[in-house]
Amino acid sequence: LWAEHVKDIMSRGLTTVTPKDPVATALTLMVNRRLRSIPVVQRQMRESVLVGIVSRNDVLRCLVLEDSRHPTGA
Repeated sequence: LWAEHVKDIMSRGLTTVTPKDPVATALTLMVNRRLRSIPVVQRQMRESVLVGIVSRNDVLRCLVLEDSRHPTGA
């Protein structure tokens, strides 16, 4: 490996969402910026703390569950 530390290969200037953002916001950011996942951060004591990650699969699962609650059968 050419990099010895994670800091040498990590991304900076991340696109993030907060826990209270709408799922549609996360989806829009993921599509527009071609992201497979997006970090969820929350402000705590003047710092942004990672509290989770939303993936494409998480969003798809949400859409499938919503669709199954509203069947369009004839």
